[in-house]
Amino acid sequence: MLIVGGNVNNTGNAGVGYFNVNNGLGNVNANIGARLTKEVKHGFCLSAPALQVNGFQPAYTLVTRLNEWGILPHKPRNLNMKRIGYIFNDLASIENLREAHIEAKMSRRPKRRRGAIRFEKNLEENLFDLHERLVAETWRMHPYNCMTRIERGKRREIFYSPVHEDSIVQHAILRTLGKRLEKKLIRDTYASIKKRGTDDGIDRLVSFILAIPDGEIVYVWKIDLRKFYQSIKHYPLFVAIMAAVKEQKCVRLLTRIVDSHSPGIPIGNPISPLFANLLVSEFDHYVKEHFRFKGYFRYLDDIVVVATGEDAKERLKALSAYAHEYFDGIGLDIKPNEQIFPIDRFGIDFLGYVIGRKKMVLRKKTERRFRRAAARFKRCKTPHNRKPLSSYWGMLKRMPRGLRLWFSLFTESIYNLEASNEQPDSLKTASPLLQV
Repeated sequence: MLIVGGNVNNTGNAGVGYFNVNNGLGNVNANIGARLTKEVKHGFCLSAPALQVNGFQPAYTLVTRLNEWGILPHKPRNLNMKRIGYIFNDLASIENLREAHIEAKMSRRPKRRRGAIRFEKNLEENLFDLHERLVAETWRMHPYNCMTRIERGKRREIFYSPVHEDSIVQHAILRTLGKRLEKKLIRDTYASIKKRGTDDGIDRLVSFILAIPDGEIVYVWKIDLRKFYQSIKHYPLFVAIMAAVKEQKCVRLLTRIVDSHSPGIPIGNPISPLFANLLVSEFDHYVKEHFRFKGYFRYLDDIVVVATGEDAKERLKALSAYAHEYFDGIGLDIKPNEQIFPIDRFGIDFLGYVIGRKKMVLRKKTERRFRRAAARFKRCKTPHNRKPLSSYWGMLKRMPRGLRLWFSLFTESIYNLEASNEQPDSLKTASPLLQV
């Protein structure tokens, strides 16, 4: 339900919020605002700040999505949460843009650094021009390029902007606003966060399981979201952004980036994981604070909850019902492979491992890929075939019997690699076994 006040022209505004409907794409007024309220039957009210758009299409887009959705997500946000403000000047500063330029350049492959090299020819002038356009709010994302990649049998469309300044702006956001937003996330979310990742997620999950006393009843709930990035609706993401960010210039900047791609958000944008984590952050906090589950672990769209006690299964069923309601409300689908099972019967399939009370092994598909990579390396000992072995070694060395599997495949052949001087430095330092 949308509560607004005022008239349909640009002359006056009144009431709890104002919403002028004559702002077309050519109108440059920044007078769009609304107070968003959930249906009364759900028992709460969510007030969001006015989404002011200076002559940009998301104003109209927000109205059309209000008509499409009609209501907000199903559960209340913490209305007392402190929102982020007074950060746009740091975000758009020349110093921050210069550091973001370096990060954006190093994040690209050498073949795609041509835009960064052209940008560096007149670096100071280009940085100042980008700074002026950010302050004046005239900067826009450029059209994306798309490439298709097949990973583990799945066809993925990777989108990237060919213009270097688009990457600079996104890295500038991550360096300033992104760090502040990451502090609002729970500790047990691991995707695309510095000093967190798969290793940290596995360590915390294993530590939690080992701390459970023997004989305790343990149930696990595991879900995965279907086509996560492609299925994200823009309107719930707008609401999440407005609930976390107070400064309107930052809100409008993030809105322009979100609306630069449809449907969903693009796989390949540096800022896309931050948007995804921010959207699901409300669910994370609600599970931790309302359901009181300590064993909650999430890596992007892969969620695992470990519950103990005699009523563990019933509590997980209640959580499952809430999760279906919540994700349906924001337009995301849970895959049909959802499971609630005792940990003594099955292991937890999470981040490439299967973890139980007294076991930790590779997922069967991962082990098959490792054996195929090892066979390719034995047939043809080249740096290209050797490259995947570094990541597999990183996984195997965490397992109690991982070294046994490694030495069953590599006894002497790993030391006989030809052209060892051509190997990347990252492989030389991966492990003593990979050094030649």
